[in-house]
Amino acid sequence: MNPQFDHKFLEQYLAGKMSPVEKMAFEARLAGDNVLRAELEAMKRMQSSSSEVQRPEIAATSYPVDEIDENSRTYWPYLVIAFLSFVALVYIALFRL
Repeated sequence: MNPQFDHKFLEQYLAGKMSPVEKMAFEARLAGDNVLRAELEAMKRMQSSSSEVQRPEIAATSYPVDEIDENSRTYWPYLVIAFLSFVALVYIALFRL
């Protein structure tokens, strides 16, 4: 049969979305098809391994808006450095030729 067709039924079977009649028919087919049974076991292992992976919690780095003082942010040193770098590059480009 079509492998995509089998995977669709495997996914439905694992998710418990089959009707009782479909489930019985699918289990009967599983009993006689070693390849399909191996696919089912592989999908079960993938699902169990993906559910075992734990995501690390992301540390909260946001601050309430009322605690941020806009005057405390000092960007000017970076702007001065950027400006002086620009002037140096222009000077080198113009007078190096």
